[in-house]
Amino acid sequence: MNKQAKAFFLIKGEQVLLDVLFLIPMCQVFIHALHRPDLAVPIWCIFVLYQVIAIGLTYQHTTYQIKTSSIRICYGCFEHRSFELNQKQALVNYRIEQNWLQQLLNVSGLTLYFKNGGDETQVTFCALKKTEVEQLELVLNHLQTQVVTDAATGVQMASGVTPKRLIVTGLLSANYLLMVPVLMDLAQMRDWVAMHAGINIPLNGWMIALLLILMPGWSIGMQYFKYAKFKLMVHADHFAISNGWLERDCNVLSRDDVMGIKIEQSLGLRLLRLYQVSAILNDPAADTQTKCLLIPLASQHQVRTWVDDQFGIAFDQPNIFSNPPKRDQLIWAVGVGSCLLACIAGLYQLIQFSWIWLLVLGIAPLLRPFLTQIEKSNLEFLRVQVGYINRSCYCLPPQIMGSETQFKLANYAQLNICRTDQNPALRFIAVEALG
Repeated sequence: MNKQAKAFFLIKGEQVLLDVLFLIPMCQVFIHALHRPDLAVPIWCIFVLYQVIAIGLTYQHTTYQIKTSSIRICYGCFEHRSFELNQKQALVNYRIEQNWLQQLLNVSGLTLYFKNGGDETQVTFCALKKTEVEQLELVLNHLQTQVVTDAATGVQMASGVTPKRLIVTGLLSANYLLMVPVLMDLAQMRDWVAMHAGINIPLNGWMIALLLILMPGWSIGMQYFKYAKFKLMVHADHFAISNGWLERDCNVLSRDDVMGIKIEQSLGLRLLRLYQVSAILNDPAADTQTKCLLIPLASQHQVRTWVDDQFGIAFDQPNIFSNPPKRDQLIWAVGVGSCLLACIAGLYQLIQFSWIWLLVLGIAPLLRPFLTQIEKSNLEFLRVQVGYINRSCYCLPPQIMGSETQFKLANYAQLNICRTDQNPALRFIAVEALG
């Protein structure tokens, strides 16, 4: 059995270090809220000891062996499992990944996503040498009726990524929200340094102005690292998607495993009239769903043309998002959202919890059913539109429709729950007003 490279321990060690940093808020809760500072250090020690044991066992148990017409894979942490993969149809897709540390150590990661695999959902090798990745990729494609994976056999499609679009989408994206937890941690570290080291770091107007200047640069840089190297190769029977700068990955999707498409528009993309297109896979397990981005930044004309050519889906409406939520649904959504915000504000006044914004982020999933439109009038595909500001459009073949459940809510509204047949984990919930 072939084991991973010794760089496995450094890669996992970096993840443990990041996890330890995220324990700082929990320790703050024990120190200030529960008045139990004596529990902070034992929790850290127990967590680190558990991670060290888990890393060692995972390295010993995660192995593979290439046979004539199959691959034997062993994996697990505290329990050892093994199975033999002898056909590509057992996979949803596989992804080759390489972050900055893996590039520095000259290794790559390989993740296998399974379908109908029982307990096997996904297996990850995070420290494979280049020759090992090439051998595994060759065997994985060979299991699917002699698929040729040479890039020359595919056609590179226009992704819509241009320097201008990277800059404007970076300025209007939601990357600024990623700085919120970072700034909160920095504020806590500033208070800790002032208390224990006696060093007072002033927060004046110059620092705030510098932060406001750096935030757009941060957001544009995030967009650049996400999409600057995006490349989509279209083959006869599969898609090969490569992306990333510091963190690279190559995702291979079989056409037979693509169940439908998802078109998305955030608030920033709506202002720029751009769209994103992702693939929806035939994957019955919710925890193995992967975001398979096909087109990151494209105009409406590009999306219509490409989707029609590749999947035979033609939109008969002038706009892709042509069915906004009804007025009654918007009234319900505003009412429920206002009640939830009032409850959270009252809760904050009672307990003064500094991480109350986590509860605020939970409002959006609760409001989503009020902003969902399920359209089954089109005989060619099932169309589901979700959201109002940040919105998504699902296009699925009608034959995959499974069960549909309806509930009446006090004769004022009706709750519709639609599940797909091939993928029960993919379901849509819509609340519609009666009358």
